[in-house]
Amino acid sequence: MRASKAEWTLNLFGKLSVVGRNQSLVQFSTKRSIFLLARLAVSRRRVFTRNEAAELLWPDEFFDATRLRLRQELTRLRRSLGPARDILVTDEELIRLAGDELEVDVRVFEGLFRAERAEVDPELREKYCREAITLSKLPFLEDFEEEWIDAERARLVQIRYSILIDLANLQANRGDHETALETANQAIHTDPGQEAAHLLVMQELGKLGHPSDALGKYQQLKRVLKDEFAETPSQAAEEIASSLRQPKLAIEPRAVGDGLNFTVPAPTEPIYGREEMLNHLRRLLDPNDSTDRLVCLLGPGGIGKTRIALQVAMLLRDSYAGRVGWINLADIDDPANIPAAIAAALGVTLGPSSDPAERTAALLPGEPTLLVLDNLENLLPEGVVHIRALAEARPALRLLMTSRVALNLSGERNITVGPLPLPKDGDSIDQPAIRVILDHLLSEPDFKEPDSKEFAVLRQIAEKLEGIPLALQLASGQLRILSASDLLTQLGKRLDIVNRRVDAPERHRTIRTTIAGSFQVLPPELQRIMGRLSVFRGGWNQSAAAFVCEVEHPLSALDKLLDYSLIRVDREDKGIRFRMLETIRDYVIETIPSEEFRQAHAKHSQWLIELGRPEMWRDQSAETIEHYKTIDLERDNIREASRYSLENDLESAVALGATFGGYWGSRSLIREARAFYAALFEHLPELPVTGALARASFCEAQTLYILQAYTPGDIGLVVSQRTARLCQETGLEVESVMCLVMQSRTKLLAGQFDDSLALISQSEALLEKLDAPRELAVAYQNRAMVQYYQGHVRESVASMETAMSLIGVANVPFHQVQNSMMLSFMHLEIGDLVKSKESAYKALGLAERYGFSQFIPMIQEACGKVAQAEGDLDLAAQWYRVSATSWDVFGNVYQHADQLHLLARVHLCQADPKAALPLIATAARMWLSKGMLAVVPCTLTSMAKAHLLLGDARLAARCMGVVKAIPTPTRDSDMPSEAAYVAEIVQDLEAALGADEMAAIFAHSPDLETALQEVFPETASVRS
Repeated sequence: MRASKAEWTLNLFGKLSVVGRNQSLVQFSTKRSIFLLARLAVSRRRVFTRNEAAELLWPDEFFDATRLRLRQELTRLRRSLGPARDILVTDEELIRLAGDELEVDVRVFEGLFRAERAEVDPELREKYCREAITLSKLPFLEDFEEEWIDAERARLVQIRYSILIDLANLQANRGDHETALETANQAIHTDPGQEAAHLLVMQELGKLGHPSDALGKYQQLKRVLKDEFAETPSQAAEEIASSLRQPKLAIEPRAVGDGLNFTVPAPTEPIYGREEMLNHLRRLLDPNDSTDRLVCLLGPGGIGKTRIALQVAMLLRDSYAGRVGWINLADIDDPANIPAAIAAALGVTLGPSSDPAERTAALLPGEPTLLVLDNLENLLPEGVVHIRALAEARPALRLLMTSRVALNLSGERNITVGPLPLPKDGDSIDQPAIRVILDHLLSEPDFKEPDSKEFAVLRQIAEKLEGIPLALQLASGQLRILSASDLLTQLGKRLDIVNRRVDAPERHRTIRTTIAGSFQVLPPELQRIMGRLSVFRGGWNQSAAAFVCEVEHPLSALDKLLDYSLIRVDREDKGIRFRMLETIRDYVIETIPSEEFRQAHAKHSQWLIELGRPEMWRDQSAETIEHYKTIDLERDNIREASRYSLENDLESAVALGATFGGYWGSRSLIREARAFYAALFEHLPELPVTGALARASFCEAQTLYILQAYTPGDIGLVVSQRTARLCQETGLEVESVMCLVMQSRTKLLAGQFDDSLALISQSEALLEKLDAPRELAVAYQNRAMVQYYQGHVRESVASMETAMSLIGVANVPFHQVQNSMMLSFMHLEIGDLVKSKESAYKALGLAERYGFSQFIPMIQEACGKVAQAEGDLDLAAQWYRVSATSWDVFGNVYQHADQLHLLARVHLCQADPKAALPLIATAARMWLSKGMLAVVPCTLTSMAKAHLLLGDARLAARCMGVVKAIPTPTRDSDMPSEAAYVAEIVQDLEAALGADEMAAIFAHSPDLETALQEVFPETASVRS
């Protein structure tokens, strides 16, 4: 539309005003002056005769009187208009508004509507719509109620409604469904009685993945149409609602984890001269013929143990049907981390509190399996206990280990790895030692085979280096810059000097001397870079090298170090990573000046902290979860930085603890995190109180929260109280309040529901003042949990929905999964199957997408309960089975037993008590093995149902009487679904026995312990 040239604008939306010349005229002497201006503006011709005007203003008075009053009113109106008086033009017969000098907002609004309907360009249409909606935000002649005003207002509302519908459709067509939903809701607010906006809202909610909310809008539409117009929704509305009731996701039950992941890395170097040893090891470790289970390759660093073990693993994979796994322990130096390293290498899925040793042992197959544990020497002797436990747990397991020293395990077969055979006289490059020396040169395009004289020098080099593979490889790297004769001369000088020392075995000195030779010929800058690189564990990439070594372009230096064979390169899925052999690393660490080593570690910690993004320390957004994949590659570096900083640099340790708490929690590294924080806060008296210290303390409190260490008397309460104090001192107000939420868990676990809710209420009030919606959402989640276990399910649903609304559209997958999962159970308890199923499937999809495996078994249980409520018992049984398997993967006995018990109840629903009874007994045994006596009564309820189906009503009544007589609430006893299940059994018992006999049996039922002995005699040893 073209811009207006009018000098004045008459605004009729809201309070009448005349605006122009930087003035706003809003004071008019009488209401009739306002009405006269408005009636002229909205009339088609913008002109009245004096008679028409008088009739409009004073319809019930005599003509002569109104003519005089009209003249007086016009005088007052001109006076009110002041500088804008020329917009009103009068003569003896007519009253009109000036055309060119005046613009009317209502007319502009109507013009925008016409222009939008005539336009074909979607962008221009949206522009016109937005301008019209902005113009009409306020009602026509706000604060006035007259019949003609009401009629005009209704007309303009209809135009605004149409514009909102047009805009919502335009937004939806270009894929902006969130904005389209907001616009359609504005249309409903404008006119609730029209169906179009309701249909748009339903459609957009469906597209955004909220079908239950869309169906709620459908119910709202039905109520409006019925109450206001005595009508029903159209066929189109019914069809949309019907489509929304169909599940959008087809999810098949499947357990967490796909079993163990046996992998062996492909070797990157050739192997020479080891045929005899390889054949011997293949015979020793043959899965069918050998009784040797513990074989250890012994020898100094650089002798070739790792390469031999790798080749044996490759050769034996078929014999073990693929059950051969490789575990590199070079990058850990804490024996306590051996089980975690083995679990990680085998792809064991761990829950937040899982014991990696127990889970790995439980999941290893009963068939012959070979695990190769490389580089054990730094983890001895303490690490032996983990190796022994693993071997004892699985009789079919064989272990091939490499170490510089013997493990001294019972049954250990030690194989000493010696050097390569020294070359014999002759000019063949196929001799192993000669082949290794020439390895770097063989790939050169201009390589020429040595003559007899050069072969003689190469044999002397091999003899000087005693056939040690690593020494030969380092010599090969130096041959790129030295002739063979020059290298031999240098080696002779170095070895003669070093061999005067008697502080190490001869072969160790040879390797160290060769490393020293390769290291010392480096320029000083490359030596410095090698020293900096020695702080890495688990390798590094180019950007890490640039940061820690403080060089802008590290690739040139890395290439030179590769040429010298001082570092190695791995090409992995995530890109190129560089590594340093432990033997070389040990030498470099001994050589680097202590101050330089300290600075290198400081840069290493700083690099990791920046990689961890300290600003995201409590962020669980999708972006952060995705970023954790980058951090995954640096787990060993984080371990190294944590170890070093705890011993040497507490400031960096605090910063690491403040940065990686969320990462450790999301990656099931909770046990490592707990050990780190425990060691860090032993130094609390000597640590300055800073924001980083408070954040680290908060991370420890959350770690303990995940570990469920908030039971009464546990450490969680003490840590949260200390955290609250530190947060208050450092101005972390929100985090200080969140400590109250954590402390409420202690009250909940103690069964003190009212006290728990009091702490939550206190935290909610404080978080509202602090304007912290996400934290307030967490408080409401905890409120919902307490209400749920109180049996106040509808209240818990309301609290959880409040939490969801506080999170809003923010992409926080962790909370979205957790809330959707809990809502599924809650909706199920109040009988809303549509919302329960939608919430469960949404939670499962998000959990699988973002890798929140810890939630999946519980969500699978929710899916099973939904299927059971829908009457699909076979599907429910599938869900409970995979949930049981998933909990078994996590090693959670309590939840595993729960799924077996639920599966038993499915069999009872199918009138198959014989299939149910062993499952009920197994569940009871598992619960009792963990001392969970409060859970077991539900199995007696199931036993009562089973005996009813078997025709033994008296025994059923005896079981049920025990449950009814328990004086305190047990798990689930307050749940509506469980109460209904119990009531149905009691009703059946009364029908079978009569009320009097049933009451008599109830009155003489035994106590819980006696009943368990009667019903589950096989659990007696467990209980004792």
